[in-house]
Amino acid sequence: MIKNNNGIMGDIYGQSPPVDESPAIVTSKIKDLDAEIDLMPSLKKQGYTEAQEKCFDVATDKELKLMFLRCEKFDAKAAANRFMTYWDKRIEIFGIKKAILPLTLDEALKDDHVAMSIGFIQITDIKDPDGRAIVFVDFSTEGTAKYERLSLVRTVWCVLHTALQDIGAQKYGIVFVVKCSGSLRQWDMRASKMLADSLKSCLPLRVGALHVCHPPSHIKIMLKISKIFLGKKLRERVHVHSGSNEDVLEKVSKYGIGTESFPPVWGGEFILNH
Repeated sequence: MIKNNNGIMGDIYGQSPPVDESPAIVTSKIKDLDAEIDLMPSLKKQGYTEAQEKCFDVATDKELKLMFLRCEKFDAKAAANRFMTYWDKRIEIFGIKKAILPLTLDEALKDDHVAMSIGFIQITDIKDPDGRAIVFVDFSTEGTAKYERLSLVRTVWCVLHTALQDIGAQKYGIVFVVKCSGSLRQWDMRASKMLADSLKSCLPLRVGALHVCHPPSHIKIMLKISKIFLGKKLRERVHVHSGSNEDVLEKVSKYGIGTESFPPVWGGEFILNH
């Protein structure tokens, strides 16, 4: 929490607080979300309809719907739109047979162990002072093993769904600590675009910030391209931190991010699992 110009405490990233929930509100809003889905034209809910036909329980899961309501601050129409986009994208990325399976390593990701093993994205099990989960993303691992691009995207979906099992992460969101690729040649721009599309329009995820730390010399080119992918809302949540390990740690500490979320190479304590 930080003070605004009026001296009032507020969210450090300017995000609105989560909605106060009660069982009655949750039940009512899920009904509203279902009503919004019913009103949609068939063409807008093709993925959802296909998932329903293949596995009704997975597609209509109330806990999954609640994630989308929390993401959109219980705006049923916005949640319904995101939910439909989510199912279209989930089927595109996983294929219908795997899309209706649990997003776990032994189910939907049973063929993605290589992409998962490089450690591209990892949950730190640490939260910032406002309750957001902190997730570490390491673009320098791209291309360090042989895997398909969609396989890497599937691993990101899996890890983020795991992070979102925490109700606090659903309500308050996620903060990303980002390590860039070592060179422009290593950076997979198409994968980044696919991931950006997932973050901004379909995953039930409130993004607090993306903290890009120790940026390489080509960071300006990467950011210029990445910000096109991210869109206006997410662009405003990108923070770049340069300098020595001590300088960067001091800068991110102002956002409530400590050494336990940083790898040892940056002077932190988080052990990367490759």
